[in-house]
Amino acid sequence: MSVIRLIMSENGHASSGHIPSASISSVMWAIAEGARSTNEFWDAVNAVDPGLKEHFLTNLDNSPLLEGYDDGLLVISWDHCCIESFQAYQPLRHIGQVVPHNGRFLEEDKDPIEYNISSTWSIIDHHFEESRH
Repeated sequence: MSVIRLIMSENGHASSGHIPSASISSVMWAIAEGARSTNEFWDAVNAVDPGLKEHFLTNLDNSPLLEGYDDGLLVISWDHCCIESFQAYQPLRHIGQVVPHNGRFLEEDKDPIEYNISSTWSIIDHHFEESRH
């Protein structure tokens, strides 16, 4: 399973952990649903990816590092309404779709759910390539 480091920053504090790269669309959907804090985010994301919070919490980093991990890095600043992505495979957009996840598998028999993140959010998409030196 490919993973990405997710860092969420709020009120001068940051939490960092690893999530499956395939869950990036769940993260985006939760923000589109109006999440404005880490707690609101976990409440919202539970509707489309109920196992994501547990996965994140069991894969916490001891200290938030602004470095990519495996597939890259996703940084959410709740204070600045900003999403920064440092990864090569999934360009982030304000509009997209999420396929619901039941906590173990994608529910591919269900229709994708569209999302549209408010224009009050900035999305900065950096291309990430791991150094090969």
